[in-house]
Amino acid sequence: MLEVNSTVLTLLGPIDTVVNTLKVLVGGVFGIYLLILYFKWREYVVLRKLMSDMQKDIHTIAEHQGIKLAPHAPTTVQKIKEHVKKRLRDKPELHHKDG
Repeated sequence: MLEVNSTVLTLLGPIDTVVNTLKVLVGGVFGIYLLILYFKWREYVVLRKLMSDMQKDIHTIAEHQGIKLAPHAPTTVQKIKEHVKKRLRDKPELHHKDG
């Protein structure tokens, strides 16, 4: 007669190994949360770039058609980047005396 417990355990052994490996890789609920957060951030970056490209295309088409549109405002990151560039460009140079 075949013992049921030994048969079930031998079948579930590899499945248990895979499940334990997934637990370690994902890290439980917190790991899943981090994965979802990363995917949402990537989605935001892709959509932002797509919308920016669409806005540039609309402005190009309007310019080609002779329609005057208001210029699109730079983003906050672009403003900060320009401010830093300006500050670095206008930085006073230090004069060293030799001797």
